[in-house]
Amino acid sequence: KNNGNGKETCSWFILHPSGEILSCVTISSVRLPRDNLESTNSSVHEGKLSELDIGERILQLSQCDDLCMVSRTPQFCSVIRAKLNIQAEGNPTSTDGRKCHATYDLQQQYRIDLR
Repeated sequence: KNNGNGKETCSWFILHPSGEILSCVTISSVRLPRDNLESTNSSVHEGKLSELDIGERILQLSQCDDLCMVSRTPQFCSVIRAKLNIQAEGNPTSTDGRKCHATYDLQQQYRIDLR
């Protein structure tokens, strides 16, 4: 993303298990210390961006490509697809003062029974 000062910034996200028994796949944003020094013209929604309940304790998460992941539980594997949604705020004809908020929609595409 261009932060309006001619510098490119990027946003970092982490995919991790969550929930009481680690049965949910969650995408959360990551804020680094240098993020506080950069312009606030380009920002990402902080915290939990999306969560998908798999139904069993997640033993392993693996990334297949940019937006496709596999989660493994004791009884099945789930193929999960993430859809990126970017919303811009501010004047669409000006790059100054615009903010972007990114969210993900997680969807279970396939469930493979391991029993």
